[in-house]
Amino acid sequence: MMSPLLEGIPAVFYSGLYVLQVYGKLEQTFQGKKINIIVYITDFPPATQIKVDGGEFEVIPLEDIKDPQELEDLECDGYVAAPLEILYGGVGAIMKGIRQKQVKIKNMKVLLSLADILAGGIA
Repeated sequence: MMSPLLEGIPAVFYSGLYVLQVYGKLEQTFQGKKINIIVYITDFPPATQIKVDGGEFEVIPLEDIKDPQELEDLECDGYVAAPLEILYGGVGAIMKGIRQKQVKIKNMKVLLSLADILAGGIA
């Protein structure tokens, strides 16, 4: 597991996953799924790789990623790259961002995993 001494966006993801883990909801939320996703909030680098396997997780800042196009070369289940305002704007904003080429996405299921992580399992 990565050190909890992360900053910025990687720390936000770590916190959400940690809350899920502490309350025993990580494995429940991802029900035995292995996920390996990358989130790149373009106005708040670095990109962040998030791996979940059962009740364990890892958050890895990807300091070397400078352009969303570079995500194509990384091994992952999917990724999303977008400005923060669009990601927080919900599905409608994301779909509009895709049409306007402000959002780069591979595998829409990334958004579902991202929502679960950011919710911190509080439902």
